[in-house]
Amino acid sequence: MEDRLWGLLEEKGCSAVGLLRMHFQTPWHLACAVDSVEDAVRLAEQITPGSIPSDHKRLGSQIWEWMTAHTGLFKRVQSRLTAKATRIEATPGSSVSPCDIFDQCVSNSLDLCKQTSRAHARWISNGAGTPADAEKSSKKFWGTVLVQIMVEAKLPIVDIPVENEEQRVSYALRALGARRSKTLRNRARTWRKARDWMLSVKGYPFPKSPSDVVDYLIFLEQEVGTKSCISELMSALSVIEDAGQVPLTNQLCKNRLVVAASKSTGAEVQDVIGWALDLICGKAWDSLIALIWFSSLLKILKRSLVKVFGDPGLMVSYWVMSAIFSGQVTV
Repeated sequence: MEDRLWGLLEEKGCSAVGLLRMHFQTPWHLACAVDSVEDAVRLAEQITPGSIPSDHKRLGSQIWEWMTAHTGLFKRVQSRLTAKATRIEATPGSSVSPCDIFDQCVSNSLDLCKQTSRAHARWISNGAGTPADAEKSSKKFWGTVLVQIMVEAKLPIVDIPVENEEQRVSYALRALGARRSKTLRNRARTWRKARDWMLSVKGYPFPKSPSDVVDYLIFLEQEVGTKSCISELMSALSVIEDAGQVPLTNQLCKNRLVVAASKSTGAEVQDVIGWALDLICGKAWDSLIALIWFSSLLKILKRSLVKVFGDPGLMVSYWVMSAIFSGQVTV
């Protein structure tokens, strides 16, 4: 697959395929290094520094056209690389019967199996088997997701003068503080839902005024109806604005209207849940009392029939009870 892609690039008239193969292991690595025609031209300048600018532009356009024309092949190369990275080599050993494998699995501790499975998953995904390394990698990933939210919202941290974007991302990750990866993950997932609602209803990804947040709180009250979703939204908004260097006077999470609306909405949701529980419990209690009363009535009726008719009265009592349950007789 890789040779086929390199051959397609040569067919376009690119004369620097050999140099590109020296610097990039596969065509997919080359595609990851280029995001636009300008990036392709800059790459051509670095690969062939002795050429003239027109040759650089021609080579850059050839690389970019080649990338955009074969996106399907690049995805296949990426999937092959991913499968190869997660592949585990197995050395040949003695033949083991399925019965032996089953006995070994049954004899192992369940807790040990869980820990082994989690360690194996961390080793596959992050290349490390320690919880500390897995936590560090996960924290960096979800922190980067929150940084993308800040950049999209054009928070003040975007205006900080930096040498490059990597330095800005580093500043934003440090601004997130000592929060755990699980906390960052929950905040990012919560805000993803809020972002989708903002885009579909308001037309922009981040709230611009307290009214936007209040409208979304009303939506959560009507559609979700849980108190936890409101507190999660306020926590996510607080983390994003704090890390995004929004001044305290301009933070929507600390706005008096937003805070009051969140408390009011949470109280209303709690009242609705409490009213529903009281209603359900009240009906259940009434039904229980009615069942006890009906059971006592049947016992009294049974004793009366036995006294009057003797043993045959039991048959009559069973007939009466069956008639009552079938609806032929009403009490």
